[in-house]
Amino acid sequence: MPNGISILFLPIETARRSDPYLYRKTHTEEQLRALSRSVGRFCRGYADKLYPYKEHLIRTPKGRLSEGERALRSAFSAVRNSVEWGFNVCSSTFAAARYLHHLRFLKSASGIGDIVWVNSFLSNCITCIRRSNVVSSYFDVYPPSLDEFLRIPVL
Repeated sequence: MPNGISILFLPIETARRSDPYLYRKTHTEEQLRALSRSVGRFCRGYADKLYPYKEHLIRTPKGRLSEGERALRSAFSAVRNSVEWGFNVCSSTFAAARYLHHLRFLKSASGIGDIVWVNSFLSNCITCIRRSNVVSSYFDVYPPSLDEFLRIPVL
């Protein structure tokens, strides 16, 4: 998310699947449709040419590009790269997580999946405590407080 919080944790076996498969499996098209209805304006995701044509998905233009298509590709390219920063936040937050990936007994999908999930959750908590990370700073959107993230009622 632009506020630096990871919101979708998939099982690790999905790493063997294609991005279009994950788009279908996570019902992203339906979520974008619902988001469009709730905010009152049309929302779209941006994807590369491997994704299918969908109503709520803008694909990278192919072939000869018009001036407008080149501008669109350039603008979306910077935002698309920012998605990778979120993965870097998780992997750089805990050195132990990188180490654990190399252990043979954790090569099972469930072992690595649990580590990734816990690492992502704790990275989100740290982002909330610090009130910023590289993603939230880039978009100038700040994460929730830790209480809001964990939904802890204020007494």
